[in-house]
Amino acid sequence: MLRACSFLRVSPMAPRPVMLRSITEFYDTVTPGNERPKAGRAWTASELRMKSFGDLHKLWHVLLKEKNMLMTQRAEYRSTKDPTAWTNRYRMKKVRLSMARIRVVLGERQRVYLEAKQKVRGMYAQQKRLERLQKQEEQIKIDLAKVAATQSQSE
Repeated sequence: MLRACSFLRVSPMAPRPVMLRSITEFYDTVTPGNERPKAGRAWTASELRMKSFGDLHKLWHVLLKEKNMLMTQRAEYRSTKDPTAWTNRYRMKKVRLSMARIRVVLGERQRVYLEAKQKVRGMYAQQKRLERLQKQEEQIKIDLAKVAATQSQSE
C-alpha cells in the first residue's frame, strides 16, 4: 500500500537527509472516503526466510506503522462513528500475522545461530583437549627417553 511520503530535510549537522515525521502517518491519506482499501495478503514464513535481517527490520517497521495507522482508525471509529463500521479488521489480521511470522523467522535464525555457536565452541574445546593430550604424550616420550638414558648409563 502506498501512502504519501513525508518531506525530506537536510540538517546541517547530519550527513544524510532526516525524515520529518508528522501526525498524518497515523491516518490513511491515500484511500478516499469509505472506499475499502486494497490490501495484499500476509507474508508467509517461507518468503520471510529468504529475506535478509535488514529487509526484515525494514518490513517490521513498515508493518508497525501500518498497525499504528489501523489502530488509530479503529480508535477513531470507536469514539466518533459506528464501531461496527470499521472495515479494516482483515488488514489488522494480516499485519499481526505477518509480524508474528517475522518473530518466528527471527527466532529460528537465533536458534540456528546459537546451535552453531555451541557446536563451534565444542569443536574448539575438543581441539584444545587434543592439543593438550599431544603435549602430554610428547612430555611422556621425553620422560621415557630420559629414564631409558639414565638406565643405559647406569648399566
